[in-house]
Amino acid sequence: MSKASVLGEKVPSLTSSSFPVEVTSRENDSLQPSSLLAEVAEQDRGFGMPLDEVGQAKRECSELRAQIDSHDAAKKNALAKMSKIARLESDLLEMKTEIMDAWAEAEEIPAKANKKVVVYLKDVADVQEKLRDASDQESRSNKDARCKSRRETFEEIHVRGFDLSEEIAQAKANEYDAKFLLSDTEDSGEEVDRAAIP
Repeated sequence: MSKASVLGEKVPSLTSSSFPVEVTSRENDSLQPSSLLAEVAEQDRGFGMPLDEVGQAKRECSELRAQIDSHDAAKKNALAKMSKIARLESDLLEMKTEIMDAWAEAEEIPAKANKKVVVYLKDVADVQEKLRDASDQESRSNKDARCKSRRETFEEIHVRGFDLSEEIAQAKANEYDAKFLLSDTEDSGEEVDRAAIP
C-alpha cells in the first residue's frame, strides 16, 4: 500500500491520461524511452514531496493529539484535585465550626461550675447557720429547762420550811432570761410575761 492510500487521499495513478505530456504514439522520434523515464521520475519526485509533507503533517497531528490527550488527562487530574481540595476545605470549615462550638461550650463550663459552687457554698453556709441556730436553740432550751428545774427544786425546798426566797427569786430571773432568749430565737412573737412564771 502506498502512503497516499493509508492517509485516505486519492493519488493520481500513473497512467498515460494523468501525465501532462501527451504521448500520441511510440513511433514519435522526439520521445525516446530515456526521456520518458526522466519525465516519470520527475513526476514521481513531485508526488513524493507532497507525500512527505503529508506524512510530516500527520506526525505533527499525532503529536498534537498526544499533547491534547496529555492536557486533557492533566485537566481531569487537576479537576479531581480541585474537587478533593474543595471537599477538604469544606471538611476543614465544618471542623472549624465544631471546634468553635466546643470552645464556646468549654468556656461556658467554668461559668456554670462557678455558679453551682456559689449555690452549694451558699447552701452550706445556710445549713451551717441553721445548725448553729438549732444548736443555740437547743442550748437555750436546755438552759431554760435547767433554770426551771432549779427553781422548782428551790420551791420544793422552800415548802419544807427552809428560807430560800433569794435563791428562788434569782432562779425565776434566770428562767425569765432563758425563756426570753428562747422565744427571741424562735421568733414566735409571743412575749414572755415575768408574772406568768410561778
